[in-house]
Amino acid sequence: MDLFECKLSSLICVLNRLMGVSGAGKTTLLDVLAQRTSIGVITGDMLVNGKPLDSSFQRKTGYVQQQDLHLETTTVREALRFSAMLRQPKSVSKKDKYGFVEEVISMLNMQDFSEAIVGVPGEGLNFEQRKLLTIGVELSAKPALLLFLDEPTSGKIRLLDFRCLVLIYLRT
Repeated sequence: MDLFECKLSSLICVLNRLMGVSGAGKTTLLDVLAQRTSIGVITGDMLVNGKPLDSSFQRKTGYVQQQDLHLETTTVREALRFSAMLRQPKSVSKKDKYGFVEEVISMLNMQDFSEAIVGVPGEGLNFEQRKLLTIGVELSAKPALLLFLDEPTSGKIRLLDFRCLVLIYLRT
């Protein structure tokens, strides 16, 4: 396991990398930690900052799954805006939501293809662009607590680049 820690004023951030062979249960573990599983028997205590998880835990977290599922007829910017509009609180203005989407586009270096049609796998966005869009959709929701990522560094997205992304995201 790779551990990356940083301190930003009073904010403490930890980035863990979970590694294992195919079928070892990495995705299952992430599903359990993110409380996104409804099968099997799960025992033990799950705490955040030493306190039990409350009923709003899932709404406060983002989860980038392995599969990149997107509406094929939208542009990248539209997909990000849709996520922001649906998942950020009603108290946040449309202008602020769209402004944050532009920050995400810049943060992920997606300016060159922000108006591109998503398309289907194999057509439209390439693998790396689709993965960045998937990460961007979760970031656009502006999760308050945690961001779970299942295989975010696949393809050309290197872990070092991702560490920089996490730092930039946590500063906003």
